Amino acid sequence: LINNLKNNNQRKKTTMKAVFLIALLVACVAAQEAAPIFSLENFNNPEKLRAIADAQEPTFTACASNGAYAFNVSDLLAQPFPIIRGQDATMIMVGDASASIDLSNLRITTMVKTVSINVQNLSQAGKSLPAGESRFVSKLNIPSYAPDGSYTIKMELFNTAGAVATCIDIPITLG
Repeated sequence: LINNLKNNNQRKKTTMKAVFLIALLVACVAAQEAAPIFSLENFNNPEKLRAIADAQEPTFTACASNGAYAFNVSDLLAQPFPIIRGQDATMIMVGDASASIDLSNLRITTMVKTVSINVQNLSQAGKSLPAGESRFVSKLNIPSYAPDGSYTIKMELFNTAGAVATCIDIPITLG
C-alpha cells in the first residue's frame, strides 16, 4: 500500500512537471511569434497601432481650453498602461500638425492637484514633426519611490521659437 501511494505521488509530480513544461513551451512559442507592440511595422500604420493599443489608451485633455496648438493631439497611447512605478512608459502622441514643426524641448511636469512636484526637461533638438498626421514618441518614468495617489502628468512640447507646440494633461493613479 505504501509503495502504491509513493508511486501515485511520483506520477502526480511527474505529470505536473510535464504540464508545466508544456505550458511554458507554448508560452515561449507564442511570444516568439507575436510582433512587438511598438514595432516599426505597427508604428508606421496608425490604424494598426490604435487597434493594438485599444486597452492602453489613457485619458488626456488639452491644457488650453480652446485646444489650439500647432500639433493637436487626437490619441495618446501608452505602454505599459496603467503606468508602473519605477518603469519607463512609452508614450505616443498621435495628432495633426498644421505645418512642419522643428522641436526644441519636451517638458514633463508631475503635479498633485495643482502643485508641481517634479519637472523634467528633455531636449528634442534636431527632431521635427511633419505637417499632417504625425506621431511623437517619448519615455516617461514615474520614480519607484512615488507614493500612492492621484497625479497629473503635463506634457508640453516646444518648438525652436520657444512656443508651445502642444500640451496635454494625463491623469494617473498609483496604488
